[in-house]
Amino acid sequence: GVAPSQVTFGCLVAAHARRGEQALARGALAELRAAGLRPTAAVYNALVHMHATRGRAGEARQVLAEMREAGVAPTEVTYGCLVHMYCRRGDAHGARLVLREAAARGLGPLAAGLGALVSLHAREGDAPAAWDALAEMRAAGVEPTAHVYSALLHMLARRGEKAEALALRAEMRAAGTPESGRTVAAMVALHAGAGDFAEAAAELERALAAGVAAADMAHAWGALVDARARRGDVRGARGAVEDMRAAGVGVNRVVYNTLLKAHARAGDALGAGAALRRMRCDGVQPDAYSFSAVLAALARGKGDLADAVGAALEGLEPSLVSSHVVVAGVRAVAAHVLPQQGLLQARARLRLLLRLAAAAGGVRVPRQHFPKEDAAAALGVTVDEAVLYFEARGLRITRR
Repeated sequence: GVAPSQVTFGCLVAAHARRGEQALARGALAELRAAGLRPTAAVYNALVHMHATRGRAGEARQVLAEMREAGVAPTEVTYGCLVHMYCRRGDAHGARLVLREAAARGLGPLAAGLGALVSLHAREGDAPAAWDALAEMRAAGVEPTAHVYSALLHMLARRGEKAEALALRAEMRAAGTPESGRTVAAMVALHAGAGDFAEAAAELERALAAGVAAADMAHAWGALVDARARRGDVRGARGAVEDMRAAGVGVNRVVYNTLLKAHARAGDALGAGAALRRMRCDGVQPDAYSFSAVLAALARGKGDLADAVGAALEGLEPSLVSSHVVVAGVRAVAAHVLPQQGLLQARARLRLLLRLAAAAGGVRVPRQHFPKEDAAAALGVTVDEAVLYFEARGLRITRR
């Protein structure tokens, strides 16, 4: 037969690393060495990437140490993975140490790493640090990418700095950097956050006319839905979702959950139920957040909603039960099932909720968020007895 080569083993290590199969990737590396073959930088980089994308800094650094001990020089890819890992963890200091280490070894400037650092500071809202990192990036001869510009624009939108955002966008266009869906989303958030929904909608129309792919526009439309929802404009949020669908942009779970949250804030139980049904018709699978919003809408809603509360709880699966679902469910039972169907039915609904939570492997609810008065009323017991009842059935009421 043909003996496996360095390339064969390298592909095997990389394949396992992409799947996060640490033991198998390490096993393939051991086989490579046992065959008398030397791992390449690409093989080590696959292992670094595997650990870095999962936030395992210690393991990623250990691979880097093994790489050096084997006499294999780290590459820009190696250090780039580490910088991105630290930026995802929110560790700007760690990212800078890696950038300095790379520069000391004659590698760089690491364009992607510098961009990740700018984006980190922008995401955290640290404007002075973001502008300093951008200046450092340019001083190294690296031009900002669309992703970096978008991160800065989102920061300015959150701060409501319209003039600065418009100036930065003009600079982006002058540099010939193409706009992405994230760029458009930042501008939509900027205008909508200031209450200028006409200009926000115009941004979306111009982007589609300019050829920004509809598939990349979900985040931008979501920014408009979110801005409407934050202002309590349920009709406007629902209209934005309909406009999004009419424009051929797929409505994803994040956007639907934003709409459901708007219905919940308004206590619009019927609207929340309709949005959930439409979500499923569109093939979007609801998650725990979706159901907590529906239950919250029911809890705040008016009218005879006891049957709707029961139907919502019966439609739950253990995988969809979270602390938010438990809290909203208890409140909904106390608000509607107890006064409309009586104590026995209220207790039955709470037992169902607790069985689902137990089947989910146990749910933690911070003590300050647990609606103990509602739980006590729905059970017909004292507050202390209600807490003991829930804890005895598997709910973990924690200090935080």
